[in-house]
Amino acid sequence: MKFLYYLYKILPVKIRRWISFWFAGKFLVGVVALVIKDDALLLVRNTYQYAWALPGGFLKKGEQVEVAIMRELAEETGLEIAVEHIFKIINGEHKRIIDIIVICRVSGGTLIVDNEEVSKAKFFALESLPTDILAVHKPHIEEYLEYRRRMHVAQHG
Repeated sequence: MKFLYYLYKILPVKIRRWISFWFAGKFLVGVVALVIKDDALLLVRNTYQYAWALPGGFLKKGEQVEVAIMRELAEETGLEIAVEHIFKIINGEHKRIIDIIVICRVSGGTLIVDNEEVSKAKFFALESLPTDILAVHKPHIEEYLEYRRRMHVAQHG
């Protein structure tokens, strides 16, 4: 094995990159937004799913996380958002997808749907969220609600 590392080391950089590209695992990188406005969470109903979901999509090659989620929200909902911070990063166990969950706030725009990818978009009060939420998104929402509760306790005792 040591000999293989030596060979790799002496190869030209271009060939090492090619080897790394072809033998490394490949992943899609997705962005998912927890968009908060007046203690309400934005959920969308995608035309290709049967439950409410958090808005988001996939990064394009070379695209920054903040730019990707701003683009996705503008395309799907007409909203302009500001990314507050990355909430968590998920490396799918059985899928080759890495999801970056971000907390955002609305900074402008008007809530409208594109009807191509999203058929409905609505802000739901945090205490009265619908029950039919995508199973893969429920844990993110539950963790966010717990995070808010802990932040409130930390700030107000």
